[in-house]
Amino acid sequence: MKLSYILEQTNYIKYYGDIDIEIENLSSNSNEIKKNGIFIAIKGYNIDGNTFIPHAIKKGAKIIVTENSFIFDDVTTVKVKCSRVFFAEISKIFYNSNCDNLKFFGITGTNGKTSVSFMIKSILDLANKKNGLIGTIHNEFSDFIFPSVRTTPEADDLHKLLNRMERSDCENVIMEVSSHSISQKRVHGIKFNMTIFTNLTEEHLDFHSSMDDYFRQKKKLFYQMKNNFSPIIINIDDNYGLKLYEEFKSQSLTYGLSQKASYRATEIKIKKNKTKFLLVDPQNKKTRFIIPFIGIHNVYNALASVVALHKSGLKLNEIKKNFLKVKDIPGRLQLVSKKNKKLIYIDYAHTEKALLMVLQSLNLIRKNKLWLVFGCGGNRDKNKRQKMGQVAKFYADNIIITSDNPRYENELDICNEIMIGCTNHDNVKIILDRKKAIKTAINKSQKNDIILIAGKGHENYQEINGKMITFNDAEVVHEVLNDK
Repeated sequence: MKLSYILEQTNYIKYYGDIDIEIENLSSNSNEIKKNGIFIAIKGYNIDGNTFIPHAIKKGAKIIVTENSFIFDDVTTVKVKCSRVFFAEISKIFYNSNCDNLKFFGITGTNGKTSVSFMIKSILDLANKKNGLIGTIHNEFSDFIFPSVRTTPEADDLHKLLNRMERSDCENVIMEVSSHSISQKRVHGIKFNMTIFTNLTEEHLDFHSSMDDYFRQKKKLFYQMKNNFSPIIINIDDNYGLKLYEEFKSQSLTYGLSQKASYRATEIKIKKNKTKFLLVDPQNKKTRFIIPFIGIHNVYNALASVVALHKSGLKLNEIKKNFLKVKDIPGRLQLVSKKNKKLIYIDYAHTEKALLMVLQSLNLIRKNKLWLVFGCGGNRDKNKRQKMGQVAKFYADNIIITSDNPRYENELDICNEIMIGCTNHDNVKIILDRKKAIKTAINKSQKNDIILIAGKGHENYQEINGKMITFNDAEVVHEVLNDK
């Protein structure tokens, strides 16, 4: 594919040099550049990609895309207004991802994105639709499943993936859309047939300057709808959801537990391994649902999924029937053991709100003590640590604070900040070694106790001092139990 062909279809300011060049690869990472490649220099959050231009040229780049006015010998320079927008545009062209042939479900919010996307895809699969999934845990289509690097891939990886999904005859793409990906224009140019807003709670404030900025970035997704009739599905019980509804009222459908929701749940009953509720739809028709997940937060996740599936053409009774067949979502209040009459769950909860919802759910089903093993990530949202400690103090009988991706921070300092929120709790301790912390909870807990190991969920690593160390909570649980 020649550069001249790409420039005909993209917005740029000017170019310097030869545009009759056959392009063989493109990337914003200079290490990935090969012979006859395009290097897109992006000013990142911490690093300016322009500093890697010499390295990209050395690796074989023949075209440099930049917001600066650079001219290089024997290398073509394309000056653009926004490198990230151009990156998305050129990726779509280069990888020939004709997104018009796919139906996009975009799911955004702080909590619940993964659960909602898994629920939607599972039920569409059961309805004999061909679907692709892009999200936090993995990317999936046809018989291909591979781990995710980011919740929403970088623009080039995203369009490579969409091209493969299209060639595999996918009809639908269910995509988790992070605030980072919206801010960084990774999904620029994609028109969504349907979008879902789950909730907004304090998170990623190391990246966003404030909650208002966080919401502002999320809101941009809803300006990328296919048309003015494409449904926007909103959790109306969330304060930011209410704000969103006021702005997009004409094409919005709402869900929640309150009377003002278009689709609402009532008569909720939470059992050990399932939740029952009565769904009331906009026509006041009532349908009884049983979902194989526990907790009020999963009622919200199920409601979001039901609305999306209903609007996509499935009947409520079909959705109801297939919900019972949805399998466990990895790392989302996942029951990993019930050996010795102890229930051991792992969950990805790493925010104050997520931890609150999970602990509230477990408190409704427990017969004895509730143990909590958790920590907080380093170099992220320091102000949530004490708040998560306060939640733990209120709902857990026994608390073990431990390491959770400390990154470049001191593990003990992080734990001590959490501990501030747990003051005056009789049964709280710090055990920095996460494996030892899990082992302690299992060994000291009694029959009919519940153990929640929170923070990492599906993750299979610990990030310590820049190194990725293999670690999986579920595997550690089974290892400890087998050693006993």
